[in-house]
Amino acid sequence: MVVKFATKSALSFAGLTLAIDIEKYLNVACGPANPIDVQTIVSGAAIDPRSIRALSPVTDGVYVDLQKYKTVACGPANPVDIQVIVSGAAIDPRSIRALTNADVVTAELSKWIGSTAPTVGQKTMANSLPVAIASDQSAVAVTVPIPSAVGTLADLTGNSGAQQLIAASTACKAVLIRALAANTGNARVGDSNVSASRGAEIAAGDSVVLSIDNVNKVYFYAVSPDKVSITYVN
Repeated sequence: MVVKFATKSALSFAGLTLAIDIEKYLNVACGPANPIDVQTIVSGAAIDPRSIRALSPVTDGVYVDLQKYKTVACGPANPVDIQVIVSGAAIDPRSIRALTNADVVTAELSKWIGSTAPTVGQKTMANSLPVAIASDQSAVAVTVPIPSAVGTLADLTGNSGAQQLIAASTACKAVLIRALAANTGNARVGDSNVSASRGAEIAAGDSVVLSIDNVNKVYFYAVSPDKVSITYVN
């Protein structure tokens, strides 16, 4: 392919017509050897147009003057178009601010306490809010309920088997079981499985205190005619 065009030579030959075979120089680098020396200059250096390619977001570094666009709203006019989306709507980052007392923050407490219908009352560890006590926390007052009544039962005589202290429901905070000093053997205290080889052992004249909510939950074992005395508080 031959293209002809009219120009003036460097020696000012008016009307000089030059014919250049562009196809001949198609693969010749820009420079003195190529009469079609159209150059692209970047930072003072000539760029061979044959090396121009699409930018790679992975390997190419692209620099943007952020100072120039910092007051320009997000959109086509701002090349730094990074948006914050909330509930499907774009939020201008320039409007983001620190929260104040006038702001309302909603927390889904059900995710904290493990229940979709939280209620007031005692909860398991998995369904309770964590509470942190500071390392320099001052003494925390703890109220311990003090029993207001004392009750007793008639002495119970052993029969070489497990015996319930009392069959009737008898509320209490604690029960004191004492083996009488005159006993010839050791008594034992525990649940309904108490026996000569099972339960807390009580020597003659000794006693044991159990913190429990009902006297009828306690059993004793003793041989006849050994006895135990019962005192409880509530």
